[in-house]
Amino acid sequence: MRYALAVDLGGTSIKFGLVSEAGDIVLRHERSTPKAGGPPAVVAAIAEGLQALLAGEAAPALAGVGIGIPGLVDPETKTVALAPNLGWADVPAGALFAEALPWPVALENDARAALLGERWRGAARGVDDVLLVTLGTGVGGAVLSGGRLLRGARGLAGEIGHLPVHPAGVRCGCGAVGCLETEASATALVRHVEAALRRGEPSALAGRPLSPVAIAQAAEAGDAVARAAFDRVGRFLGLALAGLANALNPALILLGGGLASAEAFFRPAMWAAFSAHVLPAHRAAVDIRRAALGNDAGLVGAAYAAFSAAVAG
Repeated sequence: MRYALAVDLGGTSIKFGLVSEAGDIVLRHERSTPKAGGPPAVVAAIAEGLQALLAGEAAPALAGVGIGIPGLVDPETKTVALAPNLGWADVPAGALFAEALPWPVALENDARAALLGERWRGAARGVDDVLLVTLGTGVGGAVLSGGRLLRGARGLAGEIGHLPVHPAGVRCGCGAVGCLETEASATALVRHVEAALRRGEPSALAGRPLSPVAIAQAAEAGDAVARAAFDRVGRFLGLALAGLANALNPALILLGGGLASAEAFFRPAMWAAFSAHVLPAHRAAVDIRRAALGNDAGLVGAAYAAFSAAVAG
């Protein structure tokens, strides 16, 4: 049996996996992302992480390496035009990885990799028209149309996190103001709570380290500040999903990423905003649900990209 090495590069951590042709993750490794060191430090960390993943293992038959990157990735030129949460711009990632790794490398946007994983082994199996939204440090997105990934003119389609939803909002890492990820990401959730605490709103979260997990726990306990922050995330997410459903007419909308695990807290506000703005025909037809593979979607999809590149090349 052949295997692929898979890398899910995030703004906070890097996940590694050895994935079989059947889509099973048989080995795992994880380490923090040294983004302060720029692309060379991240590439070195990925090379070291893959070596650590395989340490002590009999050499498997490898199809190559698939790497999911959170940003504008051109899979043809293997250039990362922009990855705000990494601080990257116009990075020749393909050349850097080719120099650092002894295997063929397939690069993909992380959300598109996650959608490939869900189509291969998850909730999108057998569905040809799918919108995936990933809610993590930022907000990513990918679109399957007629069974094919929607890539756009330069291979950069699907940057749902940079839809403008709040012109009077805060500045995004991409440089624009009011992008969806400034309102509906895990980072935004924490910022919403911080703003409420600065205003003096009473909360059990006051004086505590803030994280999406802590905010979800507070929301479950009935904390008004935590619940209001989730409501805000839901409203902006629902507004964006309505516009996307109107434009793309998907049969299925999947919510992935770490923040999707707290869907119960933002779904009511999300559904209310979605229902208020989507065309009635779409509201009746589209299914919105959690992605099935959770945090494994990116690894499974990155491996699929590596296998596909090996077949094509």
